[in-house]
Amino acid sequence: MAIEERLPEPYEILDLPDGGIAEMRVFGWRRGTMDIVNRATGESKTIPALRVIVDPAQKKTGPAYWDVTSKLLQAQLLELFKMPQLTSYVFTVQKHGIAPSARFSVGVVKR
Repeated sequence: MAIEERLPEPYEILDLPDGGIAEMRVFGWRRGTMDIVNRATGESKTIPALRVIVDPAQKKTGPAYWDVTSKLLQAQLLELFKMPQLTSYVFTVQKHGIAPSARFSVGVVKR
């Protein structure tokens, strides 16, 4: 699936610490782009992102979505989001390591 238009702000980047876990029931998703700014240089660049719309009961602060910027995690999630009856599942994402070499594991539980 091709990347869509720019995702509207505000951005809610999924930023987990090493070993951190996020749990989410997914209601929908959208591919797009967003601008990020390098804090050290102030330079901006456009990157692909995956907006994952989640159950508001699981994310009590901010908007009810996560913006995933890791290309590896985007690829993992997009494969799983092909499952029928997407909202019947709870996904867990765990980060292993520190960027830029961090990797993610994704688990699926039917509820």
